[in-house]
Amino acid sequence: MVNKNKHEYIARKDGVGKIIFNQEENHLKDQIKLVPTLTDQYPYLYEAFVKDGFLEDPDNEYAFMKEIVYDKKVVGFSVYRTSVNDSYILNLIYVLPEFRGNNLLYEDLMDTKQMCETDLILIDCPNKYVMDSLVKNKLAFYINEHIIISQLPLSFAVDISEDLKKKIEQANNLEEIQTINVNSPIYDTDICGIVSFESEGLPNLISPLLDVDIMDSNATNHRMNVSSEDYFKNLKKEIEDCGVEFS
Repeated sequence: MVNKNKHEYIARKDGVGKIIFNQEENHLKDQIKLVPTLTDQYPYLYEAFVKDGFLEDPDNEYAFMKEIVYDKKVVGFSVYRTSVNDSYILNLIYVLPEFRGNNLLYEDLMDTKQMCETDLILIDCPNKYVMDSLVKNKLAFYINEHIIISQLPLSFAVDISEDLKKKIEQANNLEEIQTINVNSPIYDTDICGIVSFESEGLPNLISPLLDVDIMDSNATNHRMNVSSEDYFKNLKKEIEDCGVEFS
């Protein structure tokens, strides 16, 4: 009898994952579309990805996609975008549930640093599982029961106000700015979000709540209590009481 739940894994006999990218004049370009690539070449990964509640805009483009290989089988993928100063942003990583807990995120990050010859990789909108993996591999640490400080910058995009947009445009001679990337090392596991305190004209901010965290945590209820400035004031005091200083 055929097991319908068994994946027909893509095999990599040498244990090395394939990398999909476009390159122009020795520079990577954000031109790889994830959804069409998955549906065309990795249907079992896409099916599991959607079943786990992850959503992805078919038009989103990335600099490169990497296969994640375990025991010579392709069991997941990661996608990165280019950023400033020869840095890269890990936008998404997915591993089939039965293969999680094998330090595959850490291995992927280290491999990317070596491949791209960079010491700086940012992580875009990590979910709680990603943060747990960073802690496990000592790339982040808890300072109390719910606050994590990451050694890798955590990043998320926010829409900017018209007033702030004008200031940024004047300072950088840019014509159109819709969003800005905010970086912070602070992650609150109660609300499953990156927290950025007021600075450089930006207000206190929290990264968007991800669908996977809505399903697997009580973050929605906790976020009902962060609408006031008291949340940010109290959180900042908690962090300072733990000996972490703000510049």
